[in-house]
Amino acid sequence: MSDHKSHQSQISANARTGPPRTIAVSTHNPADCTPAHACGGHSVGHAHGPGCAHEVVKHGDHTDYVVDGRLHHPCAKRCDDHGPVEGK
Repeated sequence: MSDHKSHQSQISANARTGPPRTIAVSTHNPADCTPAHACGGHSVGHAHGPGCAHEVVKHGDHTDYVVDGRLHHPCAKRCDDHGPVEGK
């Protein structure tokens, strides 16, 4: 499947899931800044936000996005790793 079709399928799947799930901030899923995080789950120029293909998750007082089974939080021109998502 082409990247575009895969991307569109993921957007459609996200649209069917209803309200975003919530994951509490914890030692397992911290809300820390992780500038050393080297994300390989999406292109360098990718911007998380409305319309991006990643599942939205409420995490504490902010929004994260699920990328390769981990919570990613947009931070400046990079993303922070807020830990693994279990029970996907």
